[in-house]
Amino acid sequence: MSNLTKWLNLFPGPAAVVADDGRILAASKEFCKTYIGNEWADPTAYDLSGLPLLVSGEGERILDFLEKREAGRGSMYVKAVKDSGVVTHPLWAKRVKVGGRKAYIIYLNTTPTPAGLEEGGDELRTYYRIAESSSVVGILYLENGRVSFANPYVETHMGYSAEELQGLSPLILFPPEERVKVEAILKYIEKEEMSASQILKYKKKSGGIGWATFSFSTWREEDKVIGAIIFFDISEKMELRDRLEIFKNKLQATISTMPDIFLEVSPEGEVVDISAPLDDPLYALKEKDSEQRASSLPPDFFDFLQKAVEEVQTGKEESFIYRFKFKGIWRYYEAKGAPAGKNVIFIVRNITDRIVMKNVLQSVNRVSKLLLKAEDEKDLCQSVVKSLSDGDIIRCLWIGVKERGEWKLMAAHPSDVLNDLFGDVWEKGLEHICPHINRVLDARKTVVVNRLMPEPCPHFQRFWNYGKGCELLLPMLHSGEDVGLLALFMEGVDEPGGEEIGILQAMANDLAFAIRDIEDQRRLKIAYRQLKENLVRFEKIADKIRNPLMVAEGLNYLFENKKIDPEDYHRQIKEQLKRIEGFLDRLREEEERSYIIKEDLERE
Repeated sequence: MSNLTKWLNLFPGPAAVVADDGRILAASKEFCKTYIGNEWADPTAYDLSGLPLLVSGEGERILDFLEKREAGRGSMYVKAVKDSGVVTHPLWAKRVKVGGRKAYIIYLNTTPTPAGLEEGGDELRTYYRIAESSSVVGILYLENGRVSFANPYVETHMGYSAEELQGLSPLILFPPEERVKVEAILKYIEKEEMSASQILKYKKKSGGIGWATFSFSTWREEDKVIGAIIFFDISEKMELRDRLEIFKNKLQATISTMPDIFLEVSPEGEVVDISAPLDDPLYALKEKDSEQRASSLPPDFFDFLQKAVEEVQTGKEESFIYRFKFKGIWRYYEAKGAPAGKNVIFIVRNITDRIVMKNVLQSVNRVSKLLLKAEDEKDLCQSVVKSLSDGDIIRCLWIGVKERGEWKLMAAHPSDVLNDLFGDVWEKGLEHICPHINRVLDARKTVVVNRLMPEPCPHFQRFWNYGKGCELLLPMLHSGEDVGLLALFMEGVDEPGGEEIGILQAMANDLAFAIRDIEDQRRLKIAYRQLKENLVRFEKIADKIRNPLMVAEGLNYLFENKKIDPEDYHRQIKEQLKRIEGFLDRLREEEERSYIIKEDLERE
């Protein structure tokens, strides 16, 4: 959009610049909307006689009017089509020069025509009425260099009322550093009879400073020099520009210290500029010697950069994931690119930690499925170790479980590391394996041990030689009890995030629950079997009690019918009672066994 078009868009109604042959050189959006029917139309494709929404013949009338008004200013009425009807719009015109050639600024008032305003009347009256009600732009009129009119927009933004400005020089509205410019502009346009636009500071009545786009124009009317200043406040825009400049400076200062990597890459894949942490493998890109750089990075790295630049420049892609092995460890990077001329700027982030934890959490999901199927605690622990070690992230781990106050090693990976790490150390106590284990068991919370700590675990020290890594000591807790301990060494990350540690701790607790559940199920099976055996014994004893009872009943029948000697009767009755007493003692023993089982089950 040209400056001329921008200036025309400041007018509150349709405005255009017309060549002396009727061609439209520029027009405001409102002009295009009102007389072409589309505010986005190209006005230079039309002349006055070809405007679709002017009544037939009106374009020729306007051109004839402009040619006859060689004095430079004047007004008339034109007819336009609106909503299937015809409306009348006052037109105001001023002669100017564009590119050294004669042209005209035309402005039309699309508000209803005031009553009593007839063609040929005072051409300023229409324009004044619009100016007085405008809340879109500020308008000042000058007579011989002094303010003769100011609309409400001026007071809203500058703080001066029309009465305060009446008869004053417009230079009071500008700070000292801008007054020289404004004075020079006014003198120049008065001499050349043309318009000028400039972004300037203005001074508010309160003493504050604002910014605005100013358009200046002057013309002569009899013995007076008439001027117009139209302005549009852009203070917020300029403040935003200043804030963006400050932000840009802060951003540039931050880039050099941020953990992310800044890369500017040419279309050929050459690194033009880089900012990277000293301990990152990509810091090798700072090497000026291309052979030295190539020896530190994979052969396909620069091919990857060249392809990424091409995809960013063509709009196919802007985000990329790249991985390579560095000192035996996989490194993962996420790069986001944006064009910067022929080159592309990438913000690259080392996401190895994120990928590491993603892989670990996938292993945790597999472990969760194992917990549901487990029937033996040792088999379960071995399956968990196998699942967690299935990858390049967890280099070593072991699980110890507490049984009747004694610690027992349930599973470990790999077996050769197990022998190296423990040997007979396990028999001496857990604190001999890692100095931080007692702290884990006392506090009953996860402890992260890494190379940055004063007392890193000596048994895992050899893994830290590869770079980042940490040992996680996870207590296996169930119902406030230490069931066991899960220890694992993770490669590629010095310390997992709090959320990831929480998930791993939850997995350790789930494992503890599964182990205790297996033990409980085993005890339940034993108790169930014992109860079944007791019931069988109860039944047998009950059968044996029936025999002496039946004998006693028979003896009693004989005694009542005097068919047995009383002395013999009493002797045999005592024998049967003694048998019954023996059976009852055996029942009592079985009852005590069942009560013990009942208490055990209730305790669980």
